Amino acid sequence: MNLTVRSSFLVAALCAGALAAEPEVRVAASRGLSVAVVDTGKATPAREAMHQMFATTLGAALSQRCGGTVGVRVKDVGVDHAAFNLGTGVYDAVLFIGRDVPDVLRRVDGMTFSAAPDSSHRDRTLHLIVGSGDTALQTLLAAAFTGTVSDQKFLEILTGGGKLAAAATGAKVAVVDRP
Repeated sequence: MNLTVRSSFLVAALCAGALAAEPEVRVAASRGLSVAVVDTGKATPAREAMHQMFATTLGAALSQRCGGTVGVRVKDVGVDHAAFNLGTGVYDAVLFIGRDVPDVLRRVDGMTFSAAPDSSHRDRTLHLIVGSGDTALQTLLAAAFTGTVSDQKFLEILTGGGKLAAAATGAKVAVVDRP
């Protein structure tokens, strides 16, 4: 009997030691969205203001849909950096601003939402690329992106007026006419 009690204590001590040796996993969540921005235009204060207005209007559209405050952080990066870090989860989405999406971003497994300004501003076409790992995020960003590209302040900064047509993977989502 004494041997059984000692054996039970030994097993309990070994299990406790094994559990203590296990690495701890900490899960951190945030109310923010991280977006990499790749812009083919020349770096100017107006371009930076447009990036910040995109973050502000996307955050407002997401906040409205989520029922709470959602912040959006944008960071200007190179195309290779954006593609790699979207795949690793550093960024939740990539905003490419330019006429044609580069091959490295087209090869990213995900969904692309596009908004094309009128013909005089085709070099400022917006392409929001969201990885395929989270369909709920894709759905949420599709709706928020449509809201963002219809925001009058954002349109004013992006195009100076005119219209902006939004599409997701070839299917038309919304056409926004500026009055």
